[in-house]
Amino acid sequence: MELDGQYDWNLHIAAPMFIIGGNNQGEIIGKNPNPSDLDNVDLKHEIDFRSAYASLLQNKFNFDATKIGLKNTALKGLF
Repeated sequence: MELDGQYDWNLHIAAPMFIIGGNNQGEIIGKNPNPSDLDNVDLKHEIDFRSAYASLLQNKFNFDATKIGLKNTALKGLF
């Protein structure tokens, strides 16, 4: 991995996300990134963070995420 033009690591491309709170399954979803399998110079992400947000909205707030423009499918196995 290389530094981007601003002398900062490109960690915003692929990073872990933790969901802490009641009634989540406590599972690890997805695989660890492979630092030798890059997209140009960036880590490849496996799960779009918007899918995690859609899951939270759907399962915890009974809210249809498409009403606010999220088109991602909710993740299975979080709750």
